[in-house]
Amino acid sequence: MDAAIDDDHSLFVIAKAGQYYRSLAAVRHQCLWGIATLRQCLHILHIFSHSENRIALQQELSFAQDYFRHIPPPGSDSRERRRYDKFGPCPFPFITTCLRMGAALHPETFDTATVDEEPFGLPFDMGASLHGITVFDITDLENVKYCFVHLASIHPESVQPCPSFQPLTGWEYALPYSGGGGMSTWDYTDLAGSLEKKSLVDIHALAETWPWGTWSGERQALPAASPPSSRRLPRSLLEISVEKVVDAAIKDTLEALPNVRPLLKEPLLRRAKDVGTTRPSLLLIALAYCDAHTLDWTPFIRLRAPAIRYIVENGSFSSAKIMNLSGLLTPRCISGLSPVLSHLPALETLCMLDKPGRPDDVLASKAFVQLLSLNPDLRIKKICVSGLLSIPIRGPQVPGISDCRNVIQGLPCLHFGRLIQFGPCIH
Repeated sequence: MDAAIDDDHSLFVIAKAGQYYRSLAAVRHQCLWGIATLRQCLHILHIFSHSENRIALQQELSFAQDYFRHIPPPGSDSRERRRYDKFGPCPFPFITTCLRMGAALHPETFDTATVDEEPFGLPFDMGASLHGITVFDITDLENVKYCFVHLASIHPESVQPCPSFQPLTGWEYALPYSGGGGMSTWDYTDLAGSLEKKSLVDIHALAETWPWGTWSGERQALPAASPPSSRRLPRSLLEISVEKVVDAAIKDTLEALPNVRPLLKEPLLRRAKDVGTTRPSLLLIALAYCDAHTLDWTPFIRLRAPAIRYIVENGSFSSAKIMNLSGLLTPRCISGLSPVLSHLPALETLCMLDKPGRPDDVLASKAFVQLLSLNPDLRIKKICVSGLLSIPIRGPQVPGISDCRNVIQGLPCLHFGRLIQFGPCIH
């Protein structure tokens, strides 16, 4: 192996998307090994767990469910390791940004290191990882998991042998380095102790993501699910009535709307794919989300800009602070949101992420710039659009996309972009 890549270290993000675990992002640090790996691991865990990054991360995880719906999981044949996208853009730019920034930026000195984005779907064993790999499981953002894995028995001569193809804790991974990585034994104890409080990635998750690996150790069995009861609980008359109201709204036969707001949201969400094509169904949405703090309308896939405007104009949303319309609007329709924003005086966060299958972020970024130009007095604190979240790893694809300092202050990872200088100055 070339001496220039002896200290390279690969880091991966995995999550359960549908029925199977999938790899969502990968980067390669050009000089990371030993105890220093523990420090960067803690930093990345903090980023993925940060509440201000939650809405964008959760939306990309939701997109992953649909993205992988018709893509079969990899098989156990070693030839499966060649089945990855060598040239296409990563469908999950913010997850990649969080991983890359966390790996590159020293959390105390703010020094930066060279970290390269790897091709989407790169197998765990095709990178230059003499010092093993780090894996993060972000399935549950309330409990982000980590582990280190040594591959085969390839280790530098100065490093003691370690178990391979097993999820390792900070203690287990870094102890053989005996204070290596430019850090003291005290640093090792402190960092490993902090990681001990975090959850470890299960070996079954690694084996499901990369089935051809020779994973060793005892796999942790998933808890057996209780069989569903065949006996249906009696439904209240009110619940039955609300169900009929939703049916009537979808069929455009609703003449009177009863005051059943607390019970409306659940049946609406159960039939979300059918809701939004008739005015009565839009009025139901307006009623169900009246005075809500968060307007997450992503389940209603039939909504478009005119329908969203109709809902907002016919509802009471003066206290709404968060609106999520990710995946609902085409780039050409984004500018149609301009009249909507005037009805949301308390709005602080607007999330409009694009679906993963897009070829690039150009059209959506242009539409976003146009939306800002139509609303020069916009007071929203944070806008999440894919073009913005991709800047730290690909730079701005549209002039003016980075001139929006007043609306992305709540995204800590984009602040790192300024320090690392992967992209333009964002503050």
